[in-house]
Amino acid sequence: MQNLLDLIQKEIISFFTTIKNEKWFGKEREIISRFAFSNLLDLVNADARFYSPGQIGIEVRVKQIDDSGKKEVCKDLVVWKFPYQTAWSQDNSPLLIVEWKCNNKNIFKGDADWLEEYVRQNPATIGIAVNIDNKGEYSLKAALIENGKPVDMEWINL
Repeated sequence: MQNLLDLIQKEIISFFTTIKNEKWFGKEREIISRFAFSNLLDLVNADARFYSPGQIGIEVRVKQIDDSGKKEVCKDLVVWKFPYQTAWSQDNSPLLIVEWKCNNKNIFKGDADWLEEYVRQNPATIGIAVNIDNKGEYSLKAALIENGKPVDMEWINL
């Protein structure tokens, strides 16, 4: 997974640099959409596990981590192991879940905590929590979560 993570880290930084240089403003959904349809699509076939645009999901459901009443919850950006997977597929844990926030200054603790538990229950999944501030001073923070714990809470800090 490391090669794919290195590529995604590079693309998140490239995306941020582009919108900062453009002084582009968009809120969370616009940021996710622009990243997915620009930078993330460029990674298709850059890693053997990410070989189809059909692996990308925006605002798609994944299984919930607890018995809180909902069996599935929507996540901002998901890269599935196979094209067109869903929360109801037989193998329903994604390669990657990226939760985004906009203009919070820091990683949203709720996202990091949820990803930490999801990845603990689904060790093949990698979690990334991102915050982009594009209102005023531009900043980017991202945390990497693997094996059920934050590996690097400052995986990206610009």
